[in-house]
Amino acid sequence: MASRALLLLILGAALIGLVPIGVRMCADQPYLIAPLAVAFWRFAFAVPPLLAWNRWRQRSVDAPARPWLLACAGLLFGCDIACFFVAITRTSVANATLLSNLAPLVVAAWSTVVERRPPTRGETGGALLAIAGVVLLVAPEARLEGGAHVVGIALALASAVFYGGYQIAVAHLRRDQPADRVMTVVAAVAALVLAPIALIGGGNLVPDHAGGWGLLIALAVLTQIGGQGLITWSLAHLAPIFSSVVLLVQPVVAIVLAWLLFDQHLGWMQGAGAVMVMLGIVLAHRGRSAT
Repeated sequence: MASRALLLLILGAALIGLVPIGVRMCADQPYLIAPLAVAFWRFAFAVPPLLAWNRWRQRSVDAPARPWLLACAGLLFGCDIACFFVAITRTSVANATLLSNLAPLVVAAWSTVVERRPPTRGETGGALLAIAGVVLLVAPEARLEGGAHVVGIALALASAVFYGGYQIAVAHLRRDQPADRVMTVVAAVAALVLAPIALIGGGNLVPDHAGGWGLLIALAVLTQIGGQGLITWSLAHLAPIFSSVVLLVQPVVAIVLAWLLFDQHLGWMQGAGAVMVMLGIVLAHRGRSAT
């Protein structure tokens, strides 16, 4: 079961790597959708099919167990997305990507301090190696900036804290709740969180071209239902710290796809970073398996 969960977690993380590609496509001509609006529609369009799936499975989402933790997971995820999307407007995309991917450190700190389950040496080494790989992935675009960008840096760090908290909450929820119920409530709450933020953020809330609706629906199906669905299912079968390291596959996929689709430069440094992320995952897996 653990091997299957690992494969599905990697696949889910790869699908989430489509998010920045989808956001860029939505923001470009002819659709011109504001990034925060894309984030909102990603969750909003995922809710109806998830509700239908729950009804078909004869599961009620009206009075779930531990509703406060379900709501908290959705709140954390919505805040994570909001902070990251605003951060990329206040600092470089590379800086925001790097800092928001420090979530494994948040999960490790929680596991050590609160749950008294410190990571193994292998997990620690794997996490540090994978994070170093992310540093190389974004290094060509990252830069030190002046005080005007402090807000962007702070929001990116907040995104990492929120995403780490979301992973911890979902891992706890999956001990006694089905993945589809968790996904449904999380998507609904996150959409509610993002709706006012998207309105305040300005820009187009709806696409300028009808084809944009299809793109938004595809993004919801592939990334939220598909990607987050696989991740949510897998978190019931894998340790949170290790899972958090595996999720660093996301920026690797995003950068490779940007190279393939948008002809963005992919140099030796990004290639080395991608290899380091993969080696970090292997090291963390061996460290977990050895315990």
